[in-house]
Amino acid sequence: MTHKLNGGIPNWGYTHWWKMFNPRQLLVHTQLLKSITEASEEAWPLDVMEQALGAFQQYLRNQNMFIFWNPQRDTPEPMFSNANYHPKMSVIENCIFHNFGRGNMLSSSSKCLDGIIWTKEPWELIVIDGGNTKSEKGYPQDPVIPGNEPYCGSSTDLSMLGSKKFDLVITDPPFGNNLFYADLSDFFYVWLRIPLRKWYEGLPEAKYFEPERTPHSMEAIDNKVEHPDDREDFEKATFIEAKHLTKIRELSSDNSLEEKDPNPFHRPEPSSDFYCQTLSACWAESGRLLKDGGIMAFTFHHNEDQAWIDILKALFDAGYVLVATYPIRSDETKGETGAFGSRKIEYDIIHV
Repeated sequence: MTHKLNGGIPNWGYTHWWKMFNPRQLLVHTQLLKSITEASEEAWPLDVMEQALGAFQQYLRNQNMFIFWNPQRDTPEPMFSNANYHPKMSVIENCIFHNFGRGNMLSSSSKCLDGIIWTKEPWELIVIDGGNTKSEKGYPQDPVIPGNEPYCGSSTDLSMLGSKKFDLVITDPPFGNNLFYADLSDFFYVWLRIPLRKWYEGLPEAKYFEPERTPHSMEAIDNKVEHPDDREDFEKATFIEAKHLTKIRELSSDNSLEEKDPNPFHRPEPSSDFYCQTLSACWAESGRLLKDGGIMAFTFHHNEDQAWIDILKALFDAGYVLVATYPIRSDETKGETGAFGSRKIEYDIIHV
């Protein structure tokens, strides 16, 4: 999608990942990555080096040729401030080791420390009653318990969990054609796979970082580049239109067909259909592991009717019964000036 649709970012000269950085940035980034990758494992445990790599990932987001100045906030805005590849006319950068400023190595690495502290003493934002609209931190005193096992793969196959049954499944499905997750992830992946392949050599996790790109083939999104629309015009309508009646009669050898009858040659749009079927397969697999009477809950938002049709069809095809919905305020919105996708949407809906 990034590369092919309407010419994509190659129209701006970004034909390779390395062209997203100027020579000075490339020099700094490669020296940083080399220092992290070749750090002594005797001095630095693997989990510490992984945290350093996480800081490096955040630093990449703040030091590339897609950074611009936000005059309203008087600060730089990082890559993916909007979730797309958006070339800028004026690009800025700051010093890697400076004590001040957004996106330098110090501020990027502090996020890792903040995250570790949060796992031990987590907090959530709450609004205090009494007319005060400002949120405050609430401390539920339920630290993250070590030992849960993350897996990397398609959730159309949860065989690694065995036959154990679960009470609850909580998932956050992809939002149709709003975000192209793998395309965006590749920006980081092409850097991170270099040390991770080295560190995980001989371990099962190494296989995740062998490919040059993140997995795209089973990505549950509505992507017209991966699944182009190859339908003829007469295959697009659910019901027969007058302009296609003669052709459909000829192809079906059925002269009794009339305008507005169900179209025997109707095919759904391939990218939309793939999204719906793949999502249904994911939910059916999680349903296989739910106890009788178990609950599956997810949140969804979109500004196009077809995405809602796809997601509800996927839900029912997977064998679920929708028992409750709860509209909630979602991400910050920009109203009518919203540029795309989630920026136009004020409410999510939690489905149970």
